[in-house]
Amino acid sequence: MFRLLQIGDISCKSGYVGPVHQQICHEISYIVTGRGEFYMNGTAHPVKKGDICLNTFGELHYTKSSMNDPLRFFYIGFTFREDSERYANFRAVVDMFSNGKDRVFADRLNIHSIFINAFSEFINSSPMSTEVLESCIQQMLCYTYRDFLEAQHNNVYYQKQRKGTPEEIVYDIINYIDQNITRLKRLTDISDHLGYCYPYLSALFSQKVGMTINEYVNETKLKMAEKLLGGDASITEIAEALGYDSIHSFSRVFKKHKNMSPSAYRQKCASQGEANSAGVLPLGESRRRPENRRENGTEGV
Repeated sequence: MFRLLQIGDISCKSGYVGPVHQQICHEISYIVTGRGEFYMNGTAHPVKKGDICLNTFGELHYTKSSMNDPLRFFYIGFTFREDSERYANFRAVVDMFSNGKDRVFADRLNIHSIFINAFSEFINSSPMSTEVLESCIQQMLCYTYRDFLEAQHNNVYYQKQRKGTPEEIVYDIINYIDQNITRLKRLTDISDHLGYCYPYLSALFSQKVGMTINEYVNETKLKMAEKLLGGDASITEIAEALGYDSIHSFSRVFKKHKNMSPSAYRQKCASQGEANSAGVLPLGESRRRPENRRENGTEGV
């Protein structure tokens, strides 16, 4: 069905620019960590962690790694065997590589694990390793094609959303931030996702909401931090999950917001939990009448 030509794992140095070369095969790359750009026939395609990138036979290609967040990516290169009996079954996959628009898209089906299995079979000469490796490649092609179709579906959907009212667009911004606050790395991720230019979204949001997108993102991060501090995650893990540069910058912002450090807030949550479990309400709160509690869907005590 296909002929494997290359497979590998590349970790780039900061600012690395690879040599320009002509593709001798089709290639699937998976971005393990970092950011950068994949250039195809002179056009730059930004890539980031979790992305899949397609390169096709014959095009000029090179890679550029970010200075601050260097790339690491897996890749696999192959050609299709047109004389194979199963070639017709993969015709749609073959056509995917000739698509001129969706060359980079998010992986939602975990092809990272398929790459790991393929590496293992390629390195270790175990019984039936050739057959297992071929199965890994076939599975990778199928999953990549599914991710490709999902990306096309989302593009069509968000193009339709461009016809929405300003209020609907603002709702989409808020919803995207709320749902992706631990994955949001750049404010332009929002505009990329919604299919609008960022300056337009920024001006519209400020006009309708009365705060900037950045202010809303920071406010949402701090609300999430309050929830996470009530759990078991360490303060360092919380800072990293919310995209702060260090635990010190997180502590500084949190203290400005709550007038106490994250550790002090965690202790306060713990003491309130103990008080509530003992039937004692925190200071400043009074018990509501049972009737009111039932109206809110909670039985009285």
